[in-house]
Amino acid sequence: LALLFLLAALPAAAQINTGPKVNARLIAESGEIAPGASVTVAMEEVIKPGWHTYWSNPGEAGLPSEIKWPLPAGWKASAIVWPYPKRLPVGPLMNYGYENDVWLLTTITAPTDAKPGDIVTLKAAADWLVCKEVCIPEDTTLSLPLTVSANPTAPYATVKEQFDAARAKIPMASPWPVTFQAGDNLDLFIASPSLAKSQLKDAVFFPATEGIVDGMAAQQRSTANDGLILRIAKAKNGKTPKMLSGVLVLTSADGTVQALGVNAKPGVVPSANFGSAKDSGFLVALLFALVGGLILNLMPCVLPILAM
Repeated sequence: LALLFLLAALPAAAQINTGPKVNARLIAESGEIAPGASVTVAMEEVIKPGWHTYWSNPGEAGLPSEIKWPLPAGWKASAIVWPYPKRLPVGPLMNYGYENDVWLLTTITAPTDAKPGDIVTLKAAADWLVCKEVCIPEDTTLSLPLTVSANPTAPYATVKEQFDAARAKIPMASPWPVTFQAGDNLDLFIASPSLAKSQLKDAVFFPATEGIVDGMAAQQRSTANDGLILRIAKAKNGKTPKMLSGVLVLTSADGTVQALGVNAKPGVVPSANFGSAKDSGFLVALLFALVGGLILNLMPCVLPILAM
C-alpha cells in the first residue's frame, strides 16, 4: 500500500505547473494620510484552489508569510496583524494557514514632518511558502502610492466594507478569564456561563507556538455550569508551558465565527464529561473492524490475481 501511494504521488508532483500559486497586491484603506497619522494597508494573497499559505505559527510544517518594508526615513510599519487560521492536515502533519483569499493587515504611520502634497511610494518585499502536494517558495516586490494630506478624504464605502470584513477575522482579546490545567492533556477553561449555554458547532484552539499540542489529535469540548472546557492533547515530549497562548476559534450553530486571543495561566479547571470522545473512538474502532473484515473477505479474490 505504501508503494502504491508513493507511485500515485509521483505523477502529481511532476504535473505541477511553473506559474505563481499566489497573486499578491497592496490595498490601502485610504489613498491619503495626514502627517503623524496612520493608515491600514492590506497585503492580499489570492491563493490558487487546493493550495495554502501559513499563519504566524505554521504548525508542524511550513513557514509564515513575511513582509519587509524599506520605508522612507521617519515612516513606520507595524508587524502583520494575523487573521485566525484554519486547520490544514497534510499527510501525518497538521498545519495552520489560509486558503483561497487572505488579507494580512499592517499599520503604516507617517512622520509628523511629512509634507502635505507629497506622494510617497510605499514598497514591500514579500515572500511566502505555498503548499499542496509540494511546497514552493514565492516572493514579489509590491508598491503603493500614498498622498500626504492635511485633511485626508474618508475611505470609499466599498473599501471600508472590505477592511471591516478583514478586521472581523482578527482575534479579539478574550472578554472572559481563561485558565488551563496540565495533566495527561491540556484542559483549557473559558469562564463564561453564556458559552456554556450556547449552541457551538465547533471550537478549535490554535497554539501561538509549535511543540505544545498534538496538532493531529482531535480537540474535545465539554461544558461546566460556568464555562466551556476544551481538552487538547499534548505534543509528544512537549513541555508544559507557563502560559498557554494562542487563538480560540468558536463557530456557532448558525455558522458565525468568533476568534479570541488567549493567554491562559495555570489554574483550576472544573471536572467535565468527555464521553463523546469515547463514542467516537468506538466508531473509529468499528470502522477499522469493518474494513478489516472487508479485506479478509476480498483476499480469496485478490490472491489469485497477485499470483499471475
